[in-house]
Amino acid sequence: MTEENGDTQGCSSAPGELDDWPIDVADVRESLREAEADIAAGRTFGEDEIRARYGVPRK
Repeated sequence: MTEENGDTQGCSSAPGELDDWPIDVADVRESLREAEADIAAGRTFGEDEIRARYGVPRK
């Protein structure tokens, strides 16, 4: 797209690539609440756990 056809930001993405925009703020807030609840409940993974699971040695 170009400025001539209405794109003033110079975006060259195909229209199909932007189907999920704009982001639904309510969905983002819900996702953040879920993430915060996971952290509070200890449902997270640290570096050591991830390395052990995938067999990746420390540097």
